[in-house]
Amino acid sequence: MHFGGEYCLMPLRSFISKSKESKLDESVLAKSQTIQAPPMPQELDWLIQRMIDRKLYPEKQRPQYCIVNRYTGNLGISAHTENFSFSQPVVGLSLLSPCPMRFHELVAPDGGSVRSGKAQMAKRTGKRVDVMLPGRSLIVMNDDIRWKWQHEIVRTNKGRGPG
Repeated sequence: MHFGGEYCLMPLRSFISKSKESKLDESVLAKSQTIQAPPMPQELDWLIQRMIDRKLYPEKQRPQYCIVNRYTGNLGISAHTENFSFSQPVVGLSLLSPCPMRFHELVAPDGGSVRSGKAQMAKRTGKRVDVMLPGRSLIVMNDDIRWKWQHEIVRTNKGRGPG
């Protein structure tokens, strides 16, 4: 779920490939969509204020966007950096279960998205770091870790617990 601002929804490459096989109109399917997200929910006000109080964000630069993902079972997300329009820091909150996160160092900053397939084409240095985020933890990505490292939620066959 997305909250705050606009976001671009790119069609899934796998869906486009299947659509070609079934001869659906690719000109309609291949277009990205700009979607206006609902405003940030008031239920997050306490968390945003806590991040401001702890100097993660200046009062005048309150977070404007929030993406909520639930990773259960063996789900994950491919390596990527957040869209450059999101600025910094980018924070991630692990709510219930521990979550394995992997970082890949990039040769240069790259804002390619997962859906477009551009993230997987970013040139990497070969350096990789695995981090286990405990449940109820916050990760803050600033500076090089924000711009020059991709992050991913590693898929697992072991399951994730309640999310």
